[in-house]
Amino acid sequence: MARFLFVNRVYPPEAGATGQLLWELTAELAAAGHEVTVMTLGAGEAPGPEGVTVVRIGGGAQGRGLWARAVGYVGQHVSLVWHLRSQPAADVWVSMTDPPMQAVSVAWFCPAETRLVHWAQDVYPEVAEEVGVLARGGWAARVFRRLAMAALRRHDTVVAVGRCMADRLAARDPGAPRPVVIPNWAPLPEPAPDDAARVASFRRQIAPPESRVIMYSGNFGRAHSFAAVVEAVRATAQTGSPWHWVFIGGGPRLPWLQQEVGVLANTTFLPPQPWNDLRVSLAAADLHLASMESNLTGLVVPSKVYGALAVGRPCLLLGPADGEAARLVIDSGAGRVLEAASGPELTAVLDHLERDAAAWAAMVAAAHAVAPDVSRARGLARWLAVLTPSVNDGTAKAAHSSDFIP
Repeated sequence: MARFLFVNRVYPPEAGATGQLLWELTAELAAAGHEVTVMTLGAGEAPGPEGVTVVRIGGGAQGRGLWARAVGYVGQHVSLVWHLRSQPAADVWVSMTDPPMQAVSVAWFCPAETRLVHWAQDVYPEVAEEVGVLARGGWAARVFRRLAMAALRRHDTVVAVGRCMADRLAARDPGAPRPVVIPNWAPLPEPAPDDAARVASFRRQIAPPESRVIMYSGNFGRAHSFAAVVEAVRATAQTGSPWHWVFIGGGPRLPWLQQEVGVLANTTFLPPQPWNDLRVSLAAADLHLASMESNLTGLVVPSKVYGALAVGRPCLLLGPADGEAARLVIDSGAGRVLEAASGPELTAVLDHLERDAAAWAAMVAAAHAVAPDVSRARGLARWLAVLTPSVNDGTAKAAHSSDFIP
């Protein structure tokens, strides 16, 4: 049995997909008899899963605006560094990417004898460059890149959530460990006997009974493009299409989207849903929508696709076809990938799916078939294959022999 220390900005009850994924992984490790500690920036004393020690060090609040967030991140790193110095000994430390550049802080204070693993959900500072937070190729980006590269070289294992991300990391620094690829899973509640009734009830609340629901559920961030969506919402409203658009979540792009869409009758906006209701809300859609800016391929992987497929719903992905989530949609047939999509193109796809019952049935069947591949069980098994051999028989490097953990 081994001792693990995980570090992430959020951990339940604080909202955030990375926190929920971490909750499920740490619960699995604790259930297997390992000693697990999570250090998080949240406040309070909320307990974790059985057998998991949660150290909440505060400092998790974020201000509004880029400068306020930047100052907040600096404070978070200071807090991380301060508390890492006093953590008890562990066999494995796992750094994540929230707050950005966390790998640098963790690598700085990780004892030399401790195995260090990095779980890359994003690639910084490149993400900040591509969304305009940092000047591309500017002095700040260059400094942060050198720090990030040095930190990853200090890690024994780097886990990327997509093959596209593994390629970006390997190309950036061939001297760093070749990343292992473990795609994210859909962190959803377990199915319940009353799910069907709850789905039907939620569906009645969000859309007219005769409509077909297309849903965007998640973060409305700078990495996501919505121009084609706005055009398609307006076009389907004008033609009387049965598609009803449901937008669930929050984020910096949400106010712009609400302003552009206005008060059209074929749209519903809802705040983020509680995690306990997430399976129900996702299953209330007929079709899901995800988007990603093309310049972010390999830097982020849209997790919305995994949630949609996990509940057996097909997904339209507006973005590049060579990303991990896009490859999943294309290979499974559980949706469509629209590169550089325009409003008319998106509208045409929706019209086709409305009219072609066979094509629609095939997509739905494919979504149900691929659901086990994005399940919690599959994701956790992949992670245990990477984390536990190192502490049981000294074969940590075996995970590096394959780029993709099956």
